[in-house]
Amino acid sequence: MDGAIHMAAGPALKAAGRLWVQANGPLATGRAMITPGFNLRAQWVIHTVGPIWHGGNQNEDALLASAYGESMRLAHENDITHIDFPAISCGVYGFPLPRAMPIALETLAKSLGKGVVKVVSMVIVSPNAVAHWAETAKQIFGPPD
Repeated sequence: MDGAIHMAAGPALKAAGRLWVQANGPLATGRAMITPGFNLRAQWVIHTVGPIWHGGNQNEDALLASAYGESMRLAHENDITHIDFPAISCGVYGFPLPRAMPIALETLAKSLGKGVVKVVSMVIVSPNAVAHWAETAKQIFGPPD
């Protein structure tokens, strides 16, 4: 997902990220930063570093929750009312999807409950995962209206 976003946004997105790192140092796991969206329809891109899965004994759950929470905080600080998320860390970083789903959705539910943003969407690219995300969302948020 990260590569597709960078490709669609154009080279200015990568350049903006480099400038941010030069000014602030590497983005730590669980933290987030924001850049313009450049060639994307989205005005902003919030970048976050999710944890690499190491078996669950290296604070991965808390770092994943922080990645979502920090992204929501930045959205609020920048008056972003709608935010879309991929399944952070569930691809090449190997975070197990059944473990990640409730962490992600519970973290987002807390932020929504505080009015941090108005709308949150999960962008799930695997058809097999959609039903699992929907079931977990139903357990956390209740059935859709």
